[in-house]
Amino acid sequence: MRFRSTLRGTPATRWPWSNETRCASRRPADRLARPDLRSAQMSEPTAGECVAPDEVAALAEIGRAILEAQLDQDQLCELIWELAGRIVPTENFQLGLFEGDRYLVKVWIKEGVRQPPNSFSTPPGHGIIGWLRSSRQPLLVRDFQDETENLPARPSYISDRPPRSAVFLPLPVADAVIGVIAIQHYQPAAFGENHLRLLTVLANQSASALNNARLYLRGQRRLNQLTAISEVGRKLTSILDLDLLLTQVVELIRSRFGYYHVQIFLTERGSDRAYFKASSGHNLNEQWRREGRSMRIGQEGIIGWVAQHGEYLLANDVSAEPRYISDDPRLLPDTRAELAAPLIAEGEVLGVLDVQSTEAEAFGQDDVFVLSTLADQVAVAVRSARAYEAQREEAWVTTVMLQVAEATSQAEGVAQVLDAVVRVTTMLAGVESCAIWLWEDEYEAFQYAASFGLNLRDDADVKTALRFLSGEWPALEQVRAVKAPVALRPDDGPLPETLRTICPGDAIVLLPMLNQGQVFGVMSVSLSQERSPTLSERRLAMLGGIAHQAAAAVDNSRLAAARAEEAWISTVLLQVGEAIRRLQPVDDILAQVARLTPALTGVDRCAILLRDENDEFRVRTVHAVRSELVAAYQDLVVRPADLPLLADACRLGQPLVVDDVQGNPQTPDAWQARFGCRTLLVVPLLVADEVVGALVADDVGASHLFSPRRIRILSGIANQTAIAIENARLQAQEAERIRLTHELELGHNIQRNLLPQAAPQAAGYQIHYLWRSAREVGGDFFDFMPLPAGKVGMVIADVSDKGIPAALYMMFARTVLRVVAFSRRDPAATLMRANAIILADSASDMFITAYCSVLDPAGHTLTYASAGHNLAFYLPASGAAAEPLTTTGIPLGIVPEARIEQKTLALAPGDVVLFYTDGVTEAMNAADEMFGDERLATVLAAHRDEPAEAIANAIGAAVQDFVRDAPQYDDVTLILLKRTALPA
Repeated sequence: MRFRSTLRGTPATRWPWSNETRCASRRPADRLARPDLRSAQMSEPTAGECVAPDEVAALAEIGRAILEAQLDQDQLCELIWELAGRIVPTENFQLGLFEGDRYLVKVWIKEGVRQPPNSFSTPPGHGIIGWLRSSRQPLLVRDFQDETENLPARPSYISDRPPRSAVFLPLPVADAVIGVIAIQHYQPAAFGENHLRLLTVLANQSASALNNARLYLRGQRRLNQLTAISEVGRKLTSILDLDLLLTQVVELIRSRFGYYHVQIFLTERGSDRAYFKASSGHNLNEQWRREGRSMRIGQEGIIGWVAQHGEYLLANDVSAEPRYISDDPRLLPDTRAELAAPLIAEGEVLGVLDVQSTEAEAFGQDDVFVLSTLADQVAVAVRSARAYEAQREEAWVTTVMLQVAEATSQAEGVAQVLDAVVRVTTMLAGVESCAIWLWEDEYEAFQYAASFGLNLRDDADVKTALRFLSGEWPALEQVRAVKAPVALRPDDGPLPETLRTICPGDAIVLLPMLNQGQVFGVMSVSLSQERSPTLSERRLAMLGGIAHQAAAAVDNSRLAAARAEEAWISTVLLQVGEAIRRLQPVDDILAQVARLTPALTGVDRCAILLRDENDEFRVRTVHAVRSELVAAYQDLVVRPADLPLLADACRLGQPLVVDDVQGNPQTPDAWQARFGCRTLLVVPLLVADEVVGALVADDVGASHLFSPRRIRILSGIANQTAIAIENARLQAQEAERIRLTHELELGHNIQRNLLPQAAPQAAGYQIHYLWRSAREVGGDFFDFMPLPAGKVGMVIADVSDKGIPAALYMMFARTVLRVVAFSRRDPAATLMRANAIILADSASDMFITAYCSVLDPAGHTLTYASAGHNLAFYLPASGAAAEPLTTTGIPLGIVPEARIEQKTLALAPGDVVLFYTDGVTEAMNAADEMFGDERLATVLAAHRDEPAEAIANAIGAAVQDFVRDAPQYDDVTLILLKRTALPA
């Protein structure tokens, strides 16, 4: 009989126990014995009938069995089948669990024969299984033939013998259904309500146990995953070699998680491909790396997509994934599912971790979590390993460059330099061969010069064949034109046949040998995919650096000795300069130079002599490698005639050397006898072409010691010594300048403190003074003295010198004049008495000019006398021109019997009298013009009607406006006296 039924309005559901599924593989049928606890005659209770005691016992036994069962999902499923068999016949039995939209059949019995586990897709609400999952209700079917139209869902049967009755039981946990129990029979009414009730109890208890087992299994799985992740993490942190790290990681991931295939691809900056690095499960790593297996990022395969987007990609059915590119079927024939996760560190995609499975739908979210976690760990490890590799490569590059530099520095001549370069490059730079061609302008050809690693025959024909005229090998012309490296592969362009047969490796890189912007040679290196799968920027830079080093070595091979000599000279002079820079006193500088010179230049003795005012050279310091060599130079004074070599060196201003002093006229016998030297060098110490001393170095053990290099070193030391001596002299001058500045400030202070703080008051008169100090301390001073009967004494004077001595002499003269003025009434008598005292108490060569006057406010008279001083100006109120108040008299401090004339002037209202020093009339502007008496009289007359203070300020302003910014070396001092008008 063939029976077919479908659910109204829904697609047909195919049942796993129908003939549809008989295509599934099965083991040989083994009939199962029916459990002996099942009650074969259990009948349904009628309405109001109690549950039989044996039924209660059966339920209790079922509950106890499930409770005591271990948390093993497969064993629990077997136990549930066994316990169900004690309630109803279970020759057609199925227990399945849900995993997402998949229905995993754990126990499958068909006609008493166990079927292999299987899985099916169960969209929500489809078929009886889907209905049970969504409704969470059991379903009892007494007869499919009678009840098909009323079923909530219709199974699809394609079978000659479909089941007649069935019971379907959900396995509920909280609000979810974790699985289904389905039991069928070929007889109608094989199951009743009583069976449904007992089986429902079994299903409910089983659901809890299965859920606990599932949670336990999930926890154990997660624990195992975390343990494995931790183990992988420890392995990652213990390995710094990137290739070894990746190889061990893929094997460890495969063994710990059971994946069919694990592989890692890494990206490289500047490349659009992800390169294969390691895989598990086979021994093809080296082959795949040699072949340069890679995926184009964003264009090829799952790995290319993940590398571009930085997101994981899960393909549980690779046959339905358009981005999947199958590997070689001979290597990975059974891949059904693939999961790839990006290796991301600090926002940068470093590569892809890819795993594959032989089963479709093999990967779930747990696998995504595990692989993402592993990918993060691998990314960090890759970044660390790359950093470590970068450091190693940097150290390696440094080592190679140092080795090349060392090899070239030890070579003599162009041929040895080139041989050293090609040998060291091949041995240390990871290349298969290295060759150098030099450009010959004469022949316009690249001439073969040296090689290492080429399969050369030892004959001239091959070497001649390696000479390429312009255009014969275009790649050489390209390097010469672009002045940059050019990489070649055999299929990239024509390669000279001779070179193709003798050059090992898979690729050639041509590097320019640049000198002063011109390519005068090309260095070629060949690489193999096995040793150097990729040419990193650092390696290319290293090879370029080697080429530049070779260029420099070739270009400078003949100058190598000179370069080394200059470097040594610079080092020595730097040490000497550093040593004397920190020392200030000249003797300390010279002592340090004398100590350093034998140590740095290898001479036996060094002495430094300074030239004195008698053109004699005095030894200031000496140092020798042995103490007994010092005594001959100590306290030595050398005249140029004593050592002609010294005289000639100073005259010529350049170092002179005598390689063998014996019998040489420049080194007299007396010198040889005293110092016992074999060779002698004299270097003059020059400051602006002036000889300030000499550096003398000699050797007592052997002749011909002073090579040109050593002479240049000693000349450099002598130059630095001369500069240090000059600097010390300048420092001494600066110290003297500071001292003089201090003296000037002190002199100004003395001068300022001796001046009156205010002009005196006299009835009917205005008295005002103006004093402006110059840059240098002068000898100007003025004073006011109150005299009896209301009279006022006024003195203005000027000492002939300047500076501190003039200030001190002025202080002495002021004291004398002040004391004498109080005891004398007449100005002339005061000046003559002061002259006598000054001559008696002072032996100075300085003299003083002074103008002394006495104002009588009551009598309106001015009595005055001048000791060689500038004549005062009298400006009458009548409007007449200013006129000098002439008197005779010589300066104080010159002759003992000084004759000084005295006169008296009657003052009318508005009359003005001006006393001043030569700092007013002799003030000079930038054109060396003096202010003069005429300008002074003009300014005085122009302001005659103004108060005394205004007139004095006008004179000061006129002088300042005249001189402007020109420096002044004398004080501006004046006293202005004016009689006020009579009251109305």
